[in-house]
Amino acid sequence: MKISLNMKTPLYFLEPLFVSLGVAGLFLVMCSGLILGAFLWPYTINTWLVFFDKAPQVVWWQGVLLTLFPPTAQLLLPLTVITWVVFLFLT
Repeated sequence: MKISLNMKTPLYFLEPLFVSLGVAGLFLVMCSGLILGAFLWPYTINTWLVFFDKAPQVVWWQGVLLTLFPPTAQLLLPLTVITWVVFLFLT
C-alpha cells in the first residue's frame, strides 16, 4: 500500500510541524560544530595566553573561523580537554 502525503490520517494536520522540526534539527546538527568552536577555541587559546602572561585576544567569531578549517576542527575537543586537565593541576 502506497501512502501519499495527501492521505487523510489522524495526524495529517501535524505534518507541517514534523517537517519544520526535522529541518530545524538538521540545521542544529549542522551548526553544532560551529557553536562549539565559538566557545571552545577562545577558551583554549585564551587560557594559554593568560598562562603565558599575554592578553586574551581570541573572540567567538575567530573560533568559528578556526572551526571551518577541518584539521583544526578535529583538534578542538582533544585540545580543550587537555587544556582543562592541565589547568586543574597548574592553578
